[in-house]
Amino acid sequence: MLRKKLIQAIQFYHTRIMPKIFHLRGANFIARNLEASAYSIAPEYNTTINGHRFSISEDIPEDVVKSIISGNYEREEYYLVEKYLSPTEDCIELGAGLGYISTLIDSKLKNTQHVVLEPNPELIPILKKNQSLNSCNFSILEGAYSSSQSRVDLELGENFLSSSAYYQKKRDSIEASAYSLESIIGNYNIKEFSLVVDIEGMEYELINNEISLLKDKCRSIIIEFHEMETEDYDNGLNVLEESGFILEEKLGAVHVFSNDLSG
Repeated sequence: MLRKKLIQAIQFYHTRIMPKIFHLRGANFIARNLEASAYSIAPEYNTTINGHRFSISEDIPEDVVKSIISGNYEREEYYLVEKYLSPTEDCIELGAGLGYISTLIDSKLKNTQHVVLEPNPELIPILKKNQSLNSCNFSILEGAYSSSQSRVDLELGENFLSSSAYYQKKRDSIEASAYSLESIIGNYNIKEFSLVVDIEGMEYELINNEISLLKDKCRSIIIEFHEMETEDYDNGLNVLEESGFILEEKLGAVHVFSNDLSG
């Protein structure tokens, strides 16, 4: 019981407190030490975070397992999804990864569709396991994002959690099916939606090539930007803002935009 309470306290720090104080001196030092403490006392196979269960099997790298157990994994996305995602809108999630954020989204939605896109074949079994552990109803679409191609070359990252059609990552390249946002909403008969995006650099193609669809049908975007020191990032922000999207909040690389569809 004490072990469970300690892990819950550490998870609370990472998911509720750390997103608000991450910029303060010493916050990351505390986070790293709490992460190591949680890992040392955690169960071996599954862990529970804020009511959601996750597989921590040997297939997942140790540093990622530590991050998951402590609640430090994708903490910015977790905090912002919990704060901003509408429970009454259909949701499209581009880049589901392990399904960590997917399970949170699924628990928030009420009688709406939730479609997740994931291109990395190494992650699909873990994604499906976490879907099953949490009795989630989201639909899994196995493939990458592309605004114009039905097949793309996908670079698998050195860390198996990373995969991208945007820039090369020093490991294997595979060919994967690809889907545009337009094709996804057509296939699932989605009218208006919220969008959650973590697609390793392909977000710039999404913004540049499907901005008209986003402007007309997307009520909110929670998006992680990559390569933020480049012109792609500045241009992406400009395109969104010129199309009527309002930046509500950002934590690190994760940004939240809202869009008024009433007009």
